Amino acid sequence: MFKKSKKAIFCLFFCLSIIYIFFPISIQGEESNFDEDYIISDTQLIDYQTMSLSDVQYFLEFGPGKTGSLANYTAVDISGQEKTAAEIIYQASQQYYVNPYLILVTLEKEQSLITRYPQKSTQYDWATGFACYDNRRPIEKFRGFAQQVNRTAWRFRYYLEHSWQFKYQAGESDRTLDYQWITPSNLATACLYNYTPHVKSNFLFWNIWQRWFSEPNTEYVDGSLVKLANDQGVWLIQHNHRHAFRSRAVFLSRYYENKEVKIISARQLNNFPIGADMTFPNYSLLQSPQKEIYLLANGKRQLIASLTIFRQIGFHPEEIIPVSQQDLINLPIGETITTPYPNGALLQNNITGAVWYVKKEVKHPIIDRSILLANFPYDSLTQVASSELDNFFVGSTVKFVNGTLIKQIGCPSVFVIEQEKRRPILSAEVFETLGYQWENIYSVNADVLTLHPLGKILKFSPNPDLVEIAINN
Repeated sequence: MFKKSKKAIFCLFFCLSIIYIFFPISIQGEESNFDEDYIISDTQLIDYQTMSLSDVQYFLEFGPGKTGSLANYTAVDISGQEKTAAEIIYQASQQYYVNPYLILVTLEKEQSLITRYPQKSTQYDWATGFACYDNRRPIEKFRGFAQQVNRTAWRFRYYLEHSWQFKYQAGESDRTLDYQWITPSNLATACLYNYTPHVKSNFLFWNIWQRWFSEPNTEYVDGSLVKLANDQGVWLIQHNHRHAFRSRAVFLSRYYENKEVKIISARQLNNFPIGADMTFPNYSLLQSPQKEIYLLANGKRQLIASLTIFRQIGFHPEEIIPVSQQDLINLPIGETITTPYPNGALLQNNITGAVWYVKKEVKHPIIDRSILLANFPYDSLTQVASSELDNFFVGSTVKFVNGTLIKQIGCPSVFVIEQEKRRPILSAEVFETLGYQWENIYSVNADVLTLHPLGKILKFSPNPDLVEIAINN
């Protein structure tokens, strides 16, 4: 029924972590300071006062936009009045309290309208890519330059105020549509991935933003390794802070020994506030001077109880990093790893075909294939004997993750899962305005539907300028 892949889940995730550590992402063959987990700051996203209307017009007429078509472009705005592109962009940014930079960069990322003349009129119609999805036609009612700009600004404001409804969450790991793992480190980055769930597209956004709006006084950009001339200590410049490597082992766990470190003056270094110390990458294997082996997971070191467990998980001795006792003292102690599945795995009974999500010493039943596909779209199953499954306690049934769209077979009502509850979506208009896609709905039987208690109806006001979540009894 399902493809067999022994220990694939944990091992694949661990290997991907190791690959990322030693072979940082390279976009279009160029070494980059791009951090896919941090694209812009939350403050940058909501700083709606960065530009006046005249600033936007100047940008389109004499700045990067001087080679494009928007300086003299006009369109009917959402109120039915003829407005310039600058007016439409500025008004949307002020109405929804988002940075005008965000709209300008999105216009360039999606259709290159800032720096080029369009080759076809539809580039204006779908200027910001709002309601344009992979492998399907765009939603027609959102066609038009003014509609696109307004809805994009609205969408980002809605993400900020209702982030829990969407797939990508700050601080949570997930996979993009171009098959790369990300862990957005702030709300703004999560918003950008919810708008465009591709690393390459968000690299393009970041690259444009850096070229147009990066701080001119930032001499050392994110990703720079720096040190003082008469000091052995190395710092990483990241997110406009400096982060110290407190030991050679920590540095070598992330960089090659010959990685370039720039000499910087004390004055330049002091321009950057001190951030959190650098530590070993997540899922590193650390060996103490006493030969104990720890797995570093989410900032805590977990002792691997035995070499048998070490081998069952699928680790290899070459992955071990010898560290000092001082390195370990700085890391809080987590739970001891006594099973081969400390971070979760999908196990399938090789006789009955039943599937379980096993984590630590508990197995959670997955009662429907749709839950498996929605919650674990990229994970493989490990087939095991009943005797192995008997070693685990039975836990709660796995429910759909936040943001999953479901409906009961034979019934038209559509629900979105939020915090294990199913919230009815008021209408097709609400469904499409929120950017959901019809083909992403899972049809389930009544038993699966009722796993999730009924929540509040999801709706918004008929006035498109006002968005609300309300109860409809």
